[in-house]
Amino acid sequence: MRAISTMLDPFAPLAALVEAPPRPGPDQWALFLDVDGTLIDLAPTPDEVVVPDGLIDTLESLSRRLNGALALVSGRALGTLDALFAPWRFPGAGQHGGEIRLTPHMPPIVHADAQAVAIATARLDMLAGTLPGVFVEPKGVSTAIHYRQAPKAESAIRAALPRILAGLETRVEATSAKMAFDIRTRGLSKGTAISVLCAMPPFAGRTPVMVGDDRTDEDGFAEVAARGGAGILVGTPRATLAHWRLDSPSATRKWLEDLAHLRDVNE
Repeated sequence: MRAISTMLDPFAPLAALVEAPPRPGPDQWALFLDVDGTLIDLAPTPDEVVVPDGLIDTLESLSRRLNGALALVSGRALGTLDALFAPWRFPGAGQHGGEIRLTPHMPPIVHADAQAVAIATARLDMLAGTLPGVFVEPKGVSTAIHYRQAPKAESAIRAALPRILAGLETRVEATSAKMAFDIRTRGLSKGTAISVLCAMPPFAGRTPVMVGDDRTDEDGFAEVAARGGAGILVGTPRATLAHWRLDSPSATRKWLEDLAHLRDVNE
C-alpha cells in the first residue's frame, strides 16, 4: 500500500491506496453519500439519530462547489432525509434505490414492488413481536428489521427469513445490513440508483465517488468502480470494493468540510 501526496490529492489524508486510480480534481467528481454510519453516527433506533451542527452547511457548500453533483444515497426514505437535513433538499436515492430524485425539488421516481414489501413487513412485525429488543422499520417501499438492541436475535431472524419471503422470492429480497436485515424489491440497490443518477446532469460525465459504511453500500462501490470512480469505506476495515477508508462518521464530516473549502488541485 502507498499513500498519495496530500498536496496533490485531497483523498490522501484518509488512507493509503491499494492501487492508485486517476486523480481528478474535486470539481470533476459526482459525490454519492450514504447517511447513517457515514455522515451521522448510529443511534439505538433510527429516530434517535442527530445531525451534527455544521453538517448541513458543509453539504450545501460542497454541493455548490460540485455544481449540484452531490446526492444522498440511503436506505432511508427520501422524505425522512428531507426532514433530517431541512431546510436543504438534495438529489438522491432512498430505500436502496426504490425511489430516486434527480433534482432537489422534483417528486421521486418510484420503482418498487410496494405490495410485496408490505406483505413481508406484516410478517416481520409478527416475528419481531416474539423477539424482545427487535423492531421493524417500515419505510414505504422497503423495510428493515433491526436487532442492534438484541444482537443474539440475529440467528433467529436469519433462520426465519425464508419463511418471511415465502411466495415473494421473485419479487423481494433480504440483504444483510449493520445490525439489521433490509427487505427491498429484488434487483434494486444503491448501485442501480447511482447508475440512474450518473446518466443525468449534473452527474453525467463526472467521476463518481461513493462514501458508505455498510454491506449495502458495496453495490454502490461496485457501480462507481465500473464507471472509473472509487469508493470510500467508513468504519472498521473489512473486505470491501472501496479504495479508501475513513475511520468514523466524524472523520467523514471533517473530510467533507475540508473538501468543501479545498482549492482546485491544479492551482
